[in-house]
Amino acid sequence: MRMTRLALAAALGLGLTGPGWARAQDNGHNVAVETDYRVGPGDVLEVEVFDDPDLSGLVTIQHGGEISFPLLGDIDVNGLTTKEVKETLTRLLAKDYLVDPQVTVKVKEHRSQWITLVGEVQRPGKYFLQGSKTLLEVLT
Repeated sequence: MRMTRLALAAALGLGLTGPGWARAQDNGHNVAVETDYRVGPGDVLEVEVFDDPDLSGLVTIQHGGEISFPLLGDIDVNGLTTKEVKETLTRLLAKDYLVDPQVTVKVKEHRSQWITLVGEVQRPGKYFLQGSKTLLEVLT
């Protein structure tokens, strides 16, 4: 019975590839590797606009996938990479507000992609994925 649960957990864990994840081969073994992370509801982004502290700070992606940004209002960023969020903010700020804005975007808190561990594990519960993790790393 325990082996069946572990096999089920392994199958579920290895099936977690989605936005931000890709499959690769390493010495003939399938491994999950992180590609550029795609942001989603609940993630907290750190946005910095060079030389403009009023436009810099933390923004949380709302349930609908949008962020509320000074001057620009609500902007849909759901499923974008941090690079795409940066490009979107740069383009919108350059359009009407700033000359050659220098924008950086980092994920401060990963909260949109998570798994739930249940069964015969030491600490069952909800865990947020913060980068590339193997099934063994998640279970330990």
